[in-house]
Amino acid sequence: MTAANRAGKWSMVLLLAVSALACASPQPPERDSGQVSREAHARRNLGVDHLLKGRTAVAIRELNHAAVLDPADASTQLWLGEAHRRQRRLKNAQDHAERAVRLDPGLHSARLNLSGLYLQLGLYPEAAEQVQVLLDDPTYETPWQALNNRGWAEFQLGHDEEARRSFQEALEFAQNYWPARLNLGILEESVGQGRAAIVEFQKVIANSPQSAIAEANFRVAELYVSMGERQHAISHFEASVDSAPRGKWSERSRELLELLR
Repeated sequence: MTAANRAGKWSMVLLLAVSALACASPQPPERDSGQVSREAHARRNLGVDHLLKGRTAVAIRELNHAAVLDPADASTQLWLGEAHRRQRRLKNAQDHAERAVRLDPGLHSARLNLSGLYLQLGLYPEAAEQVQVLLDDPTYETPWQALNNRGWAEFQLGHDEEARRSFQEALEFAQNYWPARLNLGILEESVGQGRAAIVEFQKVIANSPQSAIAEANFRVAELYVSMGERQHAISHFEASVDSAPRGKWSERSRELLELLR
């Protein structure tokens, strides 16, 4: 399976431009650095709040204000990167994510986000490099997340055994970490180990968010179709629809159910 095909199987800068002439309006009073820093952090926190509530455009505006006030704040750049990623402005997201890591190389969340963004962009060696920095850091507290990202990079590069070890190691740290479990199932499916894939997907179904359960049910159903087990396939397509009725996996399940019934 090519990297492009593998990617197909996987579901895992607006800068404020202010032009003003010095003579057009009186200069604002000077503020001390502490006041500027407090305002920058307040703007950043407000932007993060907007982002988490789904108001991405408003979040970008507030985060850009924060970045102007404090250009050296890595957290602001981290969140700007995530905001642009959610709007599919991946080049802008990459610029901000890389800036966050340059500003604070020890900010683990920034480096993990950068590795994930590289995966999304298809920059698999670059993603693996960022992940390795995290795994070599004894202070990094969630190695299973980095191992999952490394596994996906290895999988996309065609290094199936290395990828399997990375996913399995992630699950040794956190056995209920469903992204690694789901990815392990996808790997097993890709190398023709359908029964082993079903085992992993069933574990995702047993203990994961609804969207992940919908995807796992869909993938199990597809495997049962390939095995000629029609009733089992129908059951899992129906379960996918029930798990997340408005999600993309339920839509695909409905389409296939029409063909099977």
